[in-house]
Amino acid sequence: MDEYVCHFDASHYDKRGGLSGCAFYVTTGGTTLFKYVERIKLPSCDQAEKHALYLTLDYIGRNIPKGSSVRIYGDSESVIAPLLRNKKSREKIRLLYNETAANYHLTLTRVSRKKNKKAHKLAVIKNNAIENNSASINNNAIQIYNLVKSNTKMNFKNRIYAESKTIALDKVIIPWNIEESKPKAAKYASRLAYYQKNGSVFKDIIVDEKNRLLDGFISYLILKENNIREYNVDVYKKMI
Repeated sequence: MDEYVCHFDASHYDKRGGLSGCAFYVTTGGTTLFKYVERIKLPSCDQAEKHALYLTLDYIGRNIPKGSSVRIYGDSESVIAPLLRNKKSREKIRLLYNETAANYHLTLTRVSRKKNKKAHKLAVIKNNAIENNSASINNNAIQIYNLVKSNTKMNFKNRIYAESKTIALDKVIIPWNIEESKPKAAKYASRLAYYQKNGSVFKDIIVDEKNRLLDGFISYLILKENNIREYNVDVYKKMI
């Protein structure tokens, strides 16, 4: 029986923009079978580590024959320990881990950063590997990325991506704490200049299931100022 070894890691390398590098690679018989890296907006390194592990588990379920022996290694104690300990959690990553464990001879082990350095090096790549179609990934990786982006993208304040939709901006509900905030003039001016040059906002507008604004207030203000009545927004729902 072939044994598959997976290493995953993430790097929260742009704290101001919330961008993280999430990566994993798979080997079998000493040969690298698959590499994947993406850059994604996430609120913390822990969320990025979870996303990297989620991608790893998703790849295993779609590409490795069921019944195979699979070993997963990562260096995040804060992600791996609760996953192994809290078996009653209903978090999406726990459900996927349970499903994977039921179909494979699966072990998940925390290792030192030194033993996980190859995955870490992959995660800190500072270009967007998906958009640039770099040699770090292949077409299967792009397919996984698109699948995760459309269905299971973990992101904003313990929420997951649900859908993108076009909505009348008048229907976006602005919470009072956001409405009373005043964007810095320089920041607003730079975002407005970006909109005038590109015809799109710099930052996506994010709302919850009830159309309450979660993020992208400056983008909302710029669109309103330019008399845009409808715009595409991302909807994020609470994680189970």
